[in-house]
Amino acid sequence: MMLKNIQKKYVITHFNDNNKIKKKDFLNEYNSFGFAYELLMKNGGDVFENGLFQILTFQNAYKWTNLITTNYFPEFKYKLFCYAMTWQGCILAVNEENDTIYIFDPATCEYFAMEDTSLNDFLSEEFLENEDEIIYSDDFKLSLSFMNIEELDSAFCIAHKISLFLGGEDQIENQEIIDTEVMWDLQIQIAESINEIPD
Repeated sequence: MMLKNIQKKYVITHFNDNNKIKKKDFLNEYNSFGFAYELLMKNGGDVFENGLFQILTFQNAYKWTNLITTNYFPEFKYKLFCYAMTWQGCILAVNEENDTIYIFDPATCEYFAMEDTSLNDFLSEEFLENEDEIIYSDDFKLSLSFMNIEELDSAFCIAHKISLFLGGEDQIENQEIIDTEVMWDLQIQIAESINEIPD
């Protein structure tokens, strides 16, 4: 069970409806990612600690895999599968060889790769060993308190009001709750427009 150790520390506080898909249908879409099927089948839709992080439903995994690998980072098309999301809108993905975990950060429109790490190893060990660099649970609690809310809707994230690309500060006063997909689209557009400006 991939999430056994995670569930010892973090509580599932909400379940998103996960319209389960037959394995043969999943493999028709993502033949190289059969190893991820069990995770989504058993835990897809699980939201931990009032929105700290979530395992994506089949539908959201399909949607974010398409967005990340087709719209935002086309160099990864057909090479990655997205399976989880954090409160900051970071998307977690695994490669088809199941030996590298990717974390895509919308604040910078960059990604970090954890090589020599399978999906099972990441969820069983690496996630908890590196949680301060992945989910920032203390910062999440501070953000909830600052915004006077008890939980974060799973379709939303907490992001910068003024993008870091536009001089916004990485401070709690510069945070807002925003639809995660809308936020990603805005960030990518800003990043691309800045990159197009000649030096």
